[in-house]
Amino acid sequence: MTILEHLLALPGEYRDRAIANCNPRYGDQEVDNLYQAIMDAFTWGNTPEGCYFWHTIYNIACVGDDEEMDFTRLPPIPPPKEPVKEEVKESATSNKTPDVIYTRLESTSISGSSYSDRVVTYRFE
Repeated sequence: MTILEHLLALPGEYRDRAIANCNPRYGDQEVDNLYQAIMDAFTWGNTPEGCYFWHTIYNIACVGDDEEMDFTRLPPIPPPKEPVKEEVKESATSNKTPDVIYTRLESTSISGSSYSDRVVTYRFE
């Protein structure tokens, strides 16, 4: 079976998130079971759910075959990530026009919390 076919064994929103995260280059790749599909479908740390979420699902999938997976042990679906801090910096040339907006988004990794930074520059003339 392909990675996408194995991911269909996951329930509801877990399935939808796994398929949405799946790298299109790997979806048709043949694998033997669900845990290999979860391992190979995408890079866990590059998903909105993070490493810990997918690592937990992977560990549950390793315990049994696809038909006997204990879905009651799945981790809760994480809420959408909200900006932790937003700061508007004034332009160096004007006291009223924002030049850069800096947003820090919190993400969870397997080793704890980490942060990813995104800088967006706006120039108003």
